[in-house]
Amino acid sequence: MHSLIASKARSTKQKARIQRAETAIAAEGLRVRGEVELGGLESGSSRLGRTILELVDVSLDLGGRRLVDDLTLRLVKGNRIGIVGPNGAGKTTLLRLITGELTPTRGKIERGVNTKFAYFDQARTTLRDDWTVFDNVAEREGADRTGAGVVTIGDRTLEMRAYLELFMFEGAALRRKVSALSGGERARVALALALKTGANVLLLDEPTNDLDIQTLGSLAELIESWPGCVLVVSHDRFFLDRVVTSILSFEGGGEVQLYAGNWESYRDQKREEAKAAKQATKAASSPPPASRRRPSAGPRELPPLPGFSEAPSKRRG
Repeated sequence: MHSLIASKARSTKQKARIQRAETAIAAEGLRVRGEVELGGLESGSSRLGRTILELVDVSLDLGGRRLVDDLTLRLVKGNRIGIVGPNGAGKTTLLRLITGELTPTRGKIERGVNTKFAYFDQARTTLRDDWTVFDNVAEREGADRTGAGVVTIGDRTLEMRAYLELFMFEGAALRRKVSALSGGERARVALALALKTGANVLLLDEPTNDLDIQTLGSLAELIESWPGCVLVVSHDRFFLDRVVTSILSFEGGGEVQLYAGNWESYRDQKREEAKAAKQATKAASSPPPASRRRPSAGPRELPPLPGFSEAPSKRRG
């Protein structure tokens, strides 16, 4: 009972966060200094080829466990897939398989020649703590002093400082070491780094962690308008309900299943599966129905055939 109440409370809290973000986005004068502005960054996504990403009969064993068993998945343009499952099931490991950081135990992964990933990882390991905000996004130490060039987003060309203003970093904040930033600030730096690459496939691992409501709402809008593909690992069910078009569920024992629709649709399908399984179990354990045939009155005696006596014949001597 307590876990059910806690689950409902978390869901309500997640929903409230998104709704506050949407209210802020709808408010007049949102796009002012001090608020994240991700609108338009989707235009920086590079063009996809015929093949984007294909996993064929992929299995992965890691640490003596089968995390992925015989998974086949093909991405097409516009896919936004939410990846769900318990902690330790293999969700982040799947993203590492996709990027090529890990090699499958069995099966094949084909990445299109035009496919370009932007990986926003949960630990924000793409950041260097001893570098400044500016240097991290410029990907070069000392760029704050020597210059970082421009960032091209679609048909827009921005100086690096102007680009970082979109993520609420300007002035002295650009010279702060990443090690001194809050969790939310680190997340914004990692987003700025990922989104400037011209990637067309976003790999997002728990992207809503530490984000303020304005950034959360802007990120949701960006994902909804992303012209390529998005794979997002998240426990934020309301966020998934808003942004994804299908759910990839880690079911346990390496089984990974794809369900069409958002989180709410996935939950309905799981309920139907559970209901059908319960009915099948009940049917299998029930005794067979009693026969409706009348009880037999015992063996029937056939009348004697013509020319034969009922008594045994005696041989004449």
